[in-house]
Amino acid sequence: MSTLTAPSPALHTYNVLISLQLPHVDLIRLLCALHHNVGRPPPPEPALIEMIRRGPVSALGQLRQVPRFGRRRLAHLRAALTVTDLTAVLAEHLQQITDNPPIDVPPVDVDAVAEDHHPFGPDAGFPADVADALERANYTVYGEPRAVPGFRFGARIVHFRQALRRPIPETALVVGAGYVGVEMAVHWGRSGAQVLLIDRLPYLLYSYDDQQVAPVRQMLADAGVQIRLETLARGWRQTPERIYVAGDGPQGPWMLGFELVLLAVG
Repeated sequence: MSTLTAPSPALHTYNVLISLQLPHVDLIRLLCALHHNVGRPPPPEPALIEMIRRGPVSALGQLRQVPRFGRRRLAHLRAALTVTDLTAVLAEHLQQITDNPPIDVPPVDVDAVAEDHHPFGPDAGFPADVADALERANYTVYGEPRAVPGFRFGARIVHFRQALRRPIPETALVVGAGYVGVEMAVHWGRSGAQVLLIDRLPYLLYSYDDQQVAPVRQMLADAGVQIRLETLARGWRQTPERIYVAGDGPQGPWMLGFELVLLAVG
């Protein structure tokens, strides 16, 4: 009777990278950057193109079937995929190959927006005691949008006022698990979107006690929202169809594709 074992971190990372729907030239640049990061020569371009064409593998040793990819190339690749700063390297090079000019944000009547209890009105569905507790907070719940270092507002990176004027995305990353981020995540999740909510802190709604947070956590679960706390987004790369974000957290380095990223910080 055979025993199933989890793939090695190097194999898992390789398959994630090679499966990204980025232009081949960008995937080649990322793979070369990883090799240069550990002082190893990358495979020649024809070998890299063949690796991309083949896609994920069940074992890294299968890559030795690629022309001009032998045992030494395999050792170089393993070294490139197992460095401790892998997420930072990926994020840095994603940012370097990104060429996405910012778009102008239309002016918003801040006073008019702030008059409402929240942007979705009474149909948002927050329990009355939670909504009342959040409303009585001693700060502005809906303040001015603020970007995240390395992330600028654009076609696929938006703040909540822009998000409210757009169709519901199929997939979305919400950065910030405060009031606005949680509310948007619930709204999108209930509307059928696949939503990942992340925050650099180890808890939701950091200004509120566990009794207030418990029903909100249940609402997120009911809406199908995935939550990753103590998690950071560090870099991104946009294609015409998606935006790919790299980051790290307790689960280790990650890179995922989304239709939209909402910055709900500050």
